[in-house]
Amino acid sequence: MHRFCQVGFLVSILVAVMIRSYGQSVQFWQTDRLNMIRNAGILPFFLAYTVSGEGTLPDTISREIKTGHDFPPELTAFTPYATNPVFAGTGTDTWDQKIRERGYIFRENGTYHLWYTGYREGAKQTRSLGYATSTDGLTWTRYKGNPIHQSTWVEDMTVLKSGSTYYMFAEGQNDVAHILTSTDRINWQEKGPIDIR
Repeated sequence: MHRFCQVGFLVSILVAVMIRSYGQSVQFWQTDRLNMIRNAGILPFFLAYTVSGEGTLPDTISREIKTGHDFPPELTAFTPYATNPVFAGTGTDTWDQKIRERGYIFRENGTYHLWYTGYREGAKQTRSLGYATSTDGLTWTRYKGNPIHQSTWVEDMTVLKSGSTYYMFAEGQNDVAHILTSTDRINWQEKGPIDIR
């Protein structure tokens, strides 16, 4: 299974559980449910998985999308921001000279939290986890203590929160998906590989 699907399929299941626990309506794009998923930081990843066609969605979600409303304009009509990119590798001799593939943004209490994978140019460079914050999603401040995690390879991550714990589902070395946990968004503990068989 493609590495993106490994994590994407798991997140899709979690989204389905959240939707079912929140209410029984099949109107998936009803405003309160859309806001719930958006504010949880799940929506961008979920839509990327859905629209990309990387895998087959569980029947629960597929049925709700087909019987619900069309995708709202905020998810289908885009105008490129004039000063893109809003976040990039430094381009200098730093641990995040370059940025590897996809990061993840989680919105909480009016702040956008970004986790990303940085590395130096060259063969066999260590991929380390970085953290940045923004109040508007456009101007980002890198955490002064970056990189925040270097002991294991972390990229293509998704972050969810349950109670006071953050759960990061990420691709690891050799395309193996794994889980990390944190209580402060900065200090992450490795919990091992994910087996979804």
